[in-house]
Amino acid sequence: MTSAPSSTSIVATLPDNVGPGSYPLSVQSFVSSDDGTQKLSASLSVTLGAVGPTGPQGPKGDTGAAGPIGPSGAPGATGAPGAAGAPGATGATGSTGPTGPAGSGTAAGGIAGYEIVNSYTLTVPNGGITNATATCPTGKVLLGGGRSFDGTQVLVIDSAPDWSAASTRWLVRARNPTSAGFYVTVRIICATM
Repeated sequence: MTSAPSSTSIVATLPDNVGPGSYPLSVQSFVSSDDGTQKLSASLSVTLGAVGPTGPQGPKGDTGAAGPIGPSGAPGATGAPGAAGAPGATGATGSTGPTGPAGSGTAAGGIAGYEIVNSYTLTVPNGGITNATATCPTGKVLLGGGRSFDGTQVLVIDSAPDWSAASTRWLVRARNPTSAGFYVTVRIICATM
């Protein structure tokens, strides 16, 4: 099979299964002239040699132009939560806040005018009994009370509110069984309700 013939050359393509050797080659050509078309022909002998070894690899070619950007891939799966970080350093102490507004006085049910009242100190004579009292100031009520002695052998007969005084007085009744005299003082807590 021939291709691209010219006035000086003929390019022939042979099948892949043709091995080395000599082969006859017939060439025909048609030429136009004043006498009409003339057929020209020739017979040649073509000798094929064995296929030579593969040549060395050629140099690397230039890098080709970048191809177009491909479409975006699908989102990947959500990763597992990371480990908890270490605690941060303690922050600086904040500034002191402004002073709150003053209260409006005694709230409903609240206590105001808290006060501790002491009675006069009375003597508990040896072998005798003494009643000592302390009373809240006018307008205040009794919250609690007690007594103190300057000795350890005085017997307390009673130490309680004196209910006959409308919850404003505390009564202490004490007996001194010793031969020496002792002193008693009544102390109470009063407030405005």
